[in-house]
Amino acid sequence: MTTRQLTPYRGFLPLSSLRSEVDRLLESFARQMDLEPLFMAGMPLYSPTLDLVENSKGRTVTAELPGLEQKDVEVDLTADSLVLKGEKTQEKEEKGDSFYRKERKFGSFRREIPLPWEIDAAKVKADATFKDGVLTVRVPKPKGVKPVAKRIPVTAA
Repeated sequence: MTTRQLTPYRGFLPLSSLRSEVDRLLESFARQMDLEPLFMAGMPLYSPTLDLVENSKGRTVTAELPGLEQKDVEVDLTADSLVLKGEKTQEKEEKGDSFYRKERKFGSFRREIPLPWEIDAAKVKADATFKDGVLTVRVPKPKGVKPVAKRIPVTAA
């Protein structure tokens, strides 16, 4: 029996990226149609939007985490990545003369952001701040790391 090697399709999204995009679209649809309590039960909370900036001092990651509080968020630093995790639980209860309604909503996320350099996580003085649903994490660039750049010529296709 011979094995056949598959060639990747141009523009192919890795499955994790595809899943994140589908989750984001479903969450957006459910929120717009006011179906969120019914539609989103048990689904991952979301994949937060990130802004990533790198300069001579290091890398800054900003994540939008609406509805979360500081206690709901964890930030881990490894030798080659920054890991953001969070969990949201929400309970809503309404009582009336002829009805009782109780809704629970929960979910979690995990985002791993690779670092372009290796670090000793125990010695790095990274900092994280959380204000108004926005998490900002700064990871300083290790000493001795030189910027690497290579110009790539652009050709007509």
